[in-house]
Amino acid sequence: MEPQLPSNFRTGTESLQKLEESLYKREEIQADAEQPNPPKFTVELKDVEAIEAGPAHFDCRVEPVGDSSMRIDWFFNGRPFATGSRVRMVNDFGFIVLDMDYVYARDAGEYICRATNKWGTATTKSKLVCKAKHDIVLESQLPQGMSGEKLKELEKGFIPEAKPEEKLPAEPPRFITQIESVSVGEAEPVHFECRVEPKKDPSLRVEWYRNGKILPTGHRYRSLFDLGFVSLDILYVYPEDSGEYICKA
Repeated sequence: MEPQLPSNFRTGTESLQKLEESLYKREEIQADAEQPNPPKFTVELKDVEAIEAGPAHFDCRVEPVGDSSMRIDWFFNGRPFATGSRVRMVNDFGFIVLDMDYVYARDAGEYICRATNKWGTATTKSKLVCKAKHDIVLESQLPQGMSGEKLKELEKGFIPEAKPEEKLPAEPPRFITQIESVSVGEAEPVHFECRVEPKKDPSLRVEWYRNGKILPTGHRYRSLFDLGFVSLDILYVYPEDSGEYICKA
């Protein structure tokens, strides 16, 4: 004769078994959700040809889309690419853009876009060729029928001596307002801003650092530099975003 367990004990045992099965299934689901998914560029960067003082545009696409751990970094000739008033960066649901409103000859070189998440890293690269802008007018600008000494001088290559352009003395960057310390809760937005001079210096570039390391670009970050106004917005923060932020011009 087999022993008979009390009904309440049997019910408790069955409940415990169901709870264990439920936890086991939940662990299986979490394991499936945590399958490694490193970044992969589905559209690569393409080489770009631009005219000096004209715009330049780079774009590419990366997966997985919507990965909160994904970070995007741009490099120019092997070094982190600094933002500036003429530079626009976008990282929106896997669509990545780098726009320069106008380029100089010194901007020619290799550009690398690097995507990083907790599973790995992927890169795509391209070259920017900057062609010189020629301001030579090939067609005659003389009034119809003009002839004589002026035309002969032009045909001989006579060019009046041009006055040297007056160059303004170089002025080092100077922050006229400082960024302020901020305290927020997890998942809340953060805003930093400051002002820098000389605001019309086309060579002025701005970089953001967190705890001594250059701040990566990403869909959570929005940086702006426009006529001396500098701002950094983080759409929502994690505990690892805590620390010291430095704006360098």
